Amino acid sequence: MNKALSLLLVSIFLLSSQVFAGFGYDTPYQYDSVIAPVNIEEEGIYNLVISVQFMNEPYDKKVYDSDEYNLMLSRLSVEWSKVAIDSVLNSKVSKLQDLAVLKVTIENGIEELVNSLKMKYGVKKEVEVVFSISNFYLLDSKKQ
Repeated sequence: MNKALSLLLVSIFLLSSQVFAGFGYDTPYQYDSVIAPVNIEEEGIYNLVISVQFMNEPYDKKVYDSDEYNLMLSRLSVEWSKVAIDSVLNSKVSKLQDLAVLKVTIENGIEELVNSLKMKYGVKKEVEVVFSISNFYLLDSKKQ
């Protein structure tokens, strides 16, 4: 009797939906990073790490579940890295202060990419695409 009751409780626990609730969770954002070399005057070559997060759900809680919006975000999560690397390679970063200008240049480049992809995928101009440069730091490329 004790064994049957234990088996019944275990099977109820395993079959309840709460056990499997975490398996279908999708994060509300996409995250990716790139690394590009920069030469800092009198310091040498460093690796600049740039990470971007794209929200899958807009900030103002509007639901954008259209296929066009999702396809645009998928394309954006790939193409932003080209914008970032091109900006780094074409910049004239020579001092640490130049990195702030470079970050703004990358943000503006991503904004331009967003606007061009909206037109390409037929997403309305007023639809919000939320992104953030979440990491922007230098790593010493020399071995210690």
